Amino acid sequence: MSLASEDEDFDAFTSVFHGTKDSEPTSQIDRLVLRWVGWYTRDLPDAAVDDRTGEIDSDLYEDRVNGATGRDVASRWLRGIPADLTWRLDQQRQAVTDDQRGTFPVGLPITASVVTALLIAWGCLVSIRVLMAMARGEWAGAADLVLAVILGTAIAVCGAIMTGRARQRWMGAVWLSAAAYLVVHYGMYALIASSTTISAMYFTTDYPVELSHGLSIGAVLFFAAMAVWWFPSLTSVTASLQTHAAGGDE
Repeated sequence: MSLASEDEDFDAFTSVFHGTKDSEPTSQIDRLVLRWVGWYTRDLPDAAVDDRTGEIDSDLYEDRVNGATGRDVASRWLRGIPADLTWRLDQQRQAVTDDQRGTFPVGLPITASVVTALLIAWGCLVSIRVLMAMARGEWAGAADLVLAVILGTAIAVCGAIMTGRARQRWMGAVWLSAAAYLVVHYGMYALIASSTTISAMYFTTDYPVELSHGLSIGAVLFFAAMAVWWFPSLTSVTASLQTHAAGGDE
């Protein structure tokens, strides 16, 4: 069989699945496989969807040419589900990593934008409140609390700036995670030491220590999760290393 005739056969085969010919699909299992492909490639970039669909079409065609039974196709499909889901996650992460528009604040998920802004605002407000209390001689806390809050706020600003660069956004989230502990945890105690009113409110609250620790841990875990989400996929890391290696050879 010539290459041209094989291409014609494959085109005819794929046109059946995509509804361009008045023919019956090869089998029910083939239709199920392609429905599965349509489900896990939903809302992905068109180029990735086309490549994946074409790849699966080709695999199904080869299975039929080689005489595979419906049971063989079903077995291969079920065994490949974990790989399909891994591929989908990789494509989602790649789409985020490849976004060159910048991510702070426009391109970030809205929740991350809001939490980052609140973290920086909290650090600034606490720092200003504490410095004002110190200027009036009302500060009753330790100096390390002030330094921790100011340092945490500075780290948060640097982390937010880093998230505006596609290749550094995951590292920016790591910085924000560290800043969250300094700003939330020590900021709470600094605010208490700067105001008798706030101190009274804090200690009349049920489980004040647990509340403070819970907020701190929650903020840290949130930004840690964002760092994991934005971490470059293995595919992009490998491509980057190959690019650098090729540049070094030249």
